Amino acid sequence: MNYLRQIIIIASLSITYVFAGEESDDFKRAVYADATMAPCPAVIAAAPTGEVFVGVDLQGSLGKKVGLGKVVRLVDENADGKADRVTEFAKVDNPRGIVVLGNKVIVLHTTVKDGKYDNQQLSLFEDKDWDGVADGPAKALVTNIGNSKFLQSRGADHCTNNIRYGIDGWIYISVGDFGMVDAEGVDGRKLTMHGGVVRVRPDGTGLEMYMKNTRNVYDVAIDSEMNLFTRENTNDGIGWWTRSSHFIQTGDYGYPSLYTNFPEDMIPAMGEYGAGSGVGALYIEEPQWPVEFKDSVLLADWGHSKIYTHELQPMGATFSNRVKEFMSVSQVTDLDVDGSERLYISAWDGAGYQGNSDKEKPNKGFVTMVAPKGWKYHPFPVLSELSEGKLLELLNTESHTARTYASHELVARGADAEKILSYVQNANNRKSGRIAAIYAYLQIKGVDALTGLEKLLGDAVIREHVIRAMADDAVIAKQANTELIARYLNDSNPRVQAAAVIALGRIGDKRASSVLLPLAASSVEFKKKDRGETVFKTKILSNIGQERPIKVDVENLAQLVLITDQVHHNKYDQAAWLNPIITLKNGKKIDLTEVEPLSVSVDRGILGVNQDCEGNPLSHRGKSVKGIGVHAQAELVYAIPTGAKTFTATGILTQGAKGEGKQKGKVLFAVSEHATKPTETAGYVAANAENPHSVPNPDIILPHLAQKALVALDAEEAVAEAIKSSTGDTYQGALATAKSMHSTKVVEALITKANALSDADQLEVIEVLARLHQKEKSYEGDTWWGTRPKPGGPYYTPVDWAGTSSINAFFSTLLAKQQNQDVIKILKKNKAYVPKFNPRPKASKGPVVKKIGTTAIEDVVLFVSDYKGSAEKGAKIITQVGCAGCHNIDKQGTVKGPDLTKLGKMSFADLSEAILKPGATIAPTWVTLTTSDGTAHIGTIVKEDADEILLHNIAGIPTVVKASDITQRAAGLNMMSLHLTDDLTLPQFGDLLTYIRSLDDSK
Repeated sequence: MNYLRQIIIIASLSITYVFAGEESDDFKRAVYADATMAPCPAVIAAAPTGEVFVGVDLQGSLGKKVGLGKVVRLVDENADGKADRVTEFAKVDNPRGIVVLGNKVIVLHTTVKDGKYDNQQLSLFEDKDWDGVADGPAKALVTNIGNSKFLQSRGADHCTNNIRYGIDGWIYISVGDFGMVDAEGVDGRKLTMHGGVVRVRPDGTGLEMYMKNTRNVYDVAIDSEMNLFTRENTNDGIGWWTRSSHFIQTGDYGYPSLYTNFPEDMIPAMGEYGAGSGVGALYIEEPQWPVEFKDSVLLADWGHSKIYTHELQPMGATFSNRVKEFMSVSQVTDLDVDGSERLYISAWDGAGYQGNSDKEKPNKGFVTMVAPKGWKYHPFPVLSELSEGKLLELLNTESHTARTYASHELVARGADAEKILSYVQNANNRKSGRIAAIYAYLQIKGVDALTGLEKLLGDAVIREHVIRAMADDAVIAKQANTELIARYLNDSNPRVQAAAVIALGRIGDKRASSVLLPLAASSVEFKKKDRGETVFKTKILSNIGQERPIKVDVENLAQLVLITDQVHHNKYDQAAWLNPIITLKNGKKIDLTEVEPLSVSVDRGILGVNQDCEGNPLSHRGKSVKGIGVHAQAELVYAIPTGAKTFTATGILTQGAKGEGKQKGKVLFAVSEHATKPTETAGYVAANAENPHSVPNPDIILPHLAQKALVALDAEEAVAEAIKSSTGDTYQGALATAKSMHSTKVVEALITKANALSDADQLEVIEVLARLHQKEKSYEGDTWWGTRPKPGGPYYTPVDWAGTSSINAFFSTLLAKQQNQDVIKILKKNKAYVPKFNPRPKASKGPVVKKIGTTAIEDVVLFVSDYKGSAEKGAKIITQVGCAGCHNIDKQGTVKGPDLTKLGKMSFADLSEAILKPGATIAPTWVTLTTSDGTAHIGTIVKEDADEILLHNIAGIPTVVKASDITQRAAGLNMMSLHLTDDLTLPQFGDLLTYIRSLDDSK
């Protein structure tokens, strides 16, 4: 046993664990390491034995100065919940992922050449004496796993991100939409791709794509049955919304071109949750954790500063999920759990975008440790010292962590494969342990494992993973039995069917095409769900403050659904239901601001009770009012109480887009008894609701995977023949698959078929030909989708290919006879640029003027950091946007909101965040003081001593609060509009920041 590790374990056994933090009803929580030990933590990984590795990135995501990153190792030597020792494990730039496997630590990081970022690399470090310092330089496992051009020009915010080890023995790598070009493993395997997930063995072999077309996945949670889950960073390129997804091997998740118009060609998300920034992800199944947190995933959101639990419900071969808040953590970045069941959470905590590169915020960030209430410490064994029998016993435990690392140890030492097979065959063993053992058996035996795996196919409990294992290795898969696996396409378990489909695509035997084609046919139709009868609808409100009376007879309604409709999808429109009342027949009135809705679906912001959807106090005509504030695309569902007669309210447009003169917007209020949209709070959701790209749909999974398998098989001949001569599901499956096959043989078959059909029957073939008219430009790393990509699809950068001329000729002949408008609509939808009938759009002349409201905050920071602004111009702009109404711009003026005359030392990056994301950086003097009588006083602290605090509210009105009366002190409620500066250009915004900094003469 390693000497230092042995000392730590012995010491741990000799003391009683005392948690040095706070305790709630459910959890113990303590600051494990502050900013002196782990500043600017981007990623975190816990060894099962409790050592914690933190990727420190003082540069943040957008800086470019090298030499500001490292991996530190933290150790809690006396088991009190606080790190006692920190060592610099390795010096690397932009650490973005860490996996600890025994004495080997694998790190994803940027590389440096000639003093600049060069690319990204997956590297192996060893620490054989386990002293917390890597023994030597990094060994490259995968090189060029990022994008040099955009790392150098922009920074690391959309780069290749986190890594996580699965019980199948692969390292899964989350790839941002910078992508990679010619990433290369140690075995010479290369890969080029945009955003998605790739995987590689811990020794750097077997590099391959797992799934594709996501934006900026930061991390994946991997459960005991090899399901991957994430909280992604965006959805359809319009709202930058977050969504949770179940990632299935070979799946296409639609970014950026399929969401809006082609949801039938992608795997949808499990849910969509408004604005945010998905980061760390973790599956947790540990015996001491409460039952509600077992077998669930924890997904973190940097933008919300929260971690959410996603309770999973199987739906065919995929899942739906119910989302609950787990914990608030200031700008959380990542999380991991050790073998003693302690959860570690890293937090950015306002560390800024460029950290120490310009001495902005070097002392920010921390690591928190969390454990369940009643938790007891137990040391995790050193696995290298255990017998194979003991390792197999660990596979049978309830701990996912123990199973994962015990399985790895069995593989690392080349354990007795027959003993492992016997463990798998024993049906009395834990299913999750048997699954881990299947993958360990495969890795140890290699191609010889196929015979043993075939004997396990009769066991329905583990059949899915037996099939997955048979095709898990791309080389071994070529030797798998196609006919045997094809039998399970009709299995009663949809997960087994999906595994068989994926396996057949990986085996590469084209004979499987005939059985895959019927499965590729999809009967799913995407139509907006009918709301049923809308019992009341207002006229459109278009001016801020405009109101409409609402009165509805609710006696015969099954439920009350309150709908606010944006009408023209303006993302800024906000609305409120003022004084929403249900009146009973006996005259009693029920105020809905005091009633919990059955379900809530809001596209953005929060559901505000007596607040708007940004959390600001609700007011109308200068007075505080009662009501429910929502973003103007929402559905609220309420139960109808017994004896209900009428529902009354006043609908009001509270905010819209800023333009010349008055703000404008468009919203109407409607009342129905039918809800249509999936909700985050109502529980598990059904498919085929609105927003099909973000609603789980089990019916689409098998056809989608079959289409991908046929493409992987290069089954162009089978598809072409089925188009020409088949009928039924085989024909429909061929048409569905053909959309992804840019093959001249397929095009020829489609044209032949179309010419043989009547006009009415031609359209579905015409749809496929239109899709094939163009193809996506090959990715070469020189372009990037950007932060606001066009979502129309089906291609982001459509280009001609070898089949374009034939398709042009077909459509030209067809439309010359009759200009069928249905056909022309299909051409436009599919970006089929047929001359005369749908000409290719001309490139726009002149630069596009970017505005704050349509620019990512990362891009804003990059611009203002280099922009030389004009304070004189900024003085005019600050009046234009109305800052002076709530803030001081004059040192002699009455103190109101946070004082703008004292911000000269703030960086441009921090000022940008304070304005664009005010909830994340509230001034410390802006507070909420709650007194013993329950009153909440919100305002700026003007003067404070031991006895009393002088507070000025947003109007500058003073209040003296006695210190002895204060029961709680917290950051003040964010009362600043999120869209105050949206109509400013980037230079105008830079001028505004320059002016604000100029107000402080103390800098």
